[in-house]
Amino acid sequence: MKSGFLLALLFLSTSYWSFAQIKIGQNPTSVEPSAMLEIASPSKGVLLPRLSSTQVNAISSPATGLLVFNADLQCLQIQLGAPSSPAWQCLTVGSTGEWVYNTTNQYTYARRPLELGTTNHVVVTNSGSVGIGVTNPSEKLVVNGAIKIGDGGYSISAGASTPVPSGGAGTIAFANGHFFLWDGTIWKQLDN
Repeated sequence: MKSGFLLALLFLSTSYWSFAQIKIGQNPTSVEPSAMLEIASPSKGVLLPRLSSTQVNAISSPATGLLVFNADLQCLQIQLGAPSSPAWQCLTVGSTGEWVYNTTNQYTYARRPLELGTTNHVVVTNSGSVGIGVTNPSEKLVVNGAIKIGDGGYSISAGASTPVPSGGAGTIAFANGHFFLWDGTIWKQLDN
């Protein structure tokens, strides 16, 4: 009888705590209703586990949404893939907050209009290739879609020897209804 009572008491206390919300810090009786864990402090932060890239990649079946600080990459990482196929990404915000580094394939993506799993973005590979509208550019520059080339406001004509100020040999421009190539000496009209 006594062991049955203790078992029931243990079950009830475990059930109570498994549905509890936890607040650490100031005013522990007032917990944000949508939070399972709330941490409040006017002068301190939260310190996540600081791991090397090797340690991050060694986590067995990491849960989707798991957060760590990657000490090698100096970034907060979130695991966005399935536990069986992790996809760690740095949560980085540069000066404009527009770029994301994917540690799985070591590519840098433009955040907007980044749509994971699509090709509607700009990607810079770890070898320096740039893709627009593609996920894995096979050349230094791959564009999937229409592009527009302008004259940059310069007057360009075939045989002219005045280069675009910052353009080196190989610069292509579109002016006066024609494509021109700067060969390092003169502009050559590419279309007739």
